[in-house]
Amino acid sequence: MPGMTNGPVGVNVRRATVADAAALTRLRGSMFEAMGVTVGGENAEWRKRSRVRAEALPRPGRSLSA
Repeated sequence: MPGMTNGPVGVNVRRATVADAAALTRLRGSMFEAMGVTVGGENAEWRKRSRVRAEALPRPGRSLSA
């Protein structure tokens, strides 16, 4: 699935790639903060694990819930 236009504003939906690792981690942090969770700084352990997991995306059989 190369990408699909979804919705009236023409949002391009696509699968995440390794280049999205930092953005996915940042967005996950924003989500947690909105839920009232203390997320810690840029070197928080969960952020490191999130980036490592996202950077493993190109490997066959790997998936990531964003």
